[in-house]
Amino acid sequence: MRAASASLQNKEGKSRDFVTSYNYHCEIYNVCPHRTILSSVKGQVLDLETDRLKIEDWPPFCKALGFNRNLKWISLKSNYFKNHPEFRGDSVKFQLLQSANKLIKLPAVLRVSVLDSLCQSLVKCLNQIEELVGLELVGLPLADQQITDLTKAFQSAGCLRHISLSHCTVGKGGIEAICKALRNTLSVSLSSCGITVQGAVCIASVLKFQSIKRYSEAWQESLRYRCPNLDRLSGLRRITLNNNPDIADDGAVALANVLQEDLWLKALDLQNCGIGVKGAEAFLATLDVNVALEILDLRGNSKIGGQLIQKILEKLKRNNEGKLCE
Repeated sequence: MRAASASLQNKEGKSRDFVTSYNYHCEIYNVCPHRTILSSVKGQVLDLETDRLKIEDWPPFCKALGFNRNLKWISLKSNYFKNHPEFRGDSVKFQLLQSANKLIKLPAVLRVSVLDSLCQSLVKCLNQIEELVGLELVGLPLADQQITDLTKAFQSAGCLRHISLSHCTVGKGGIEAICKALRNTLSVSLSSCGITVQGAVCIASVLKFQSIKRYSEAWQESLRYRCPNLDRLSGLRRITLNNNPDIADDGAVALANVLQEDLWLKALDLQNCGIGVKGAEAFLATLDVNVALEILDLRGNSKIGGQLIQKILEKLKRNNEGKLCE
């Protein structure tokens, strides 16, 4: 009887169903299931606002996440840095904030111990689930090592197509690790991540590598089928880099130059990225030869004049004729 009970508990703990596994681990940790977590699960989608969870709520959640087999989309969001931008990108200030946690009401998800446990669970989940399509980690102060561990796991998730690390401060080591992991990804969002010129150059190198790879795949397809379907080839279709003002003109030029020979990227979002006339003119020159790019969002870059924007929009209109934008 005891053996049967233990077998049942083990089955529930490792259930394919996330909610069942979460409820089971709540019993193990002797905590009540959190209504915010239960209400955040809709079918195979987990969309959780993490700031409401207390420190005791995280162990059962992380355990269940590590055993997850059925979720296809995981979205974990913290609004703390969005509401307190003075701490974003300043590790010294944030460390002081963490040390003063007893005096300042800091969400438990921002504690180092909770972030470590969460990242370990996500790595375990990514390494064992084949159905996960999208992962959003928004507003989490991930360390370079945590990003490196996650991005290694990205490569194990064969179906992972959409990645967002918006409002997560990404250092040089972090952006390099992310770029290495963007093999099968269709879209990536790194908005408000502190991306610099060097980060933009790193992303441009990924586009160049993927373009070369796609040309090779298209050539092989042409030998087999004569007329290859370019849209079926793997690789990035949309890159979102909004609110990274340190990209500036030099970063924009690096992206624009590599897009002159790219036939696959459909959308590039660069709102409020410190881009001026030099960067905009580089994109205008690119659009003279690039007929694939359908969306180039340069809103919030106040140094770009209206006439230059209008010329870019005319080129994009040409690229969009007869097409439906996503």
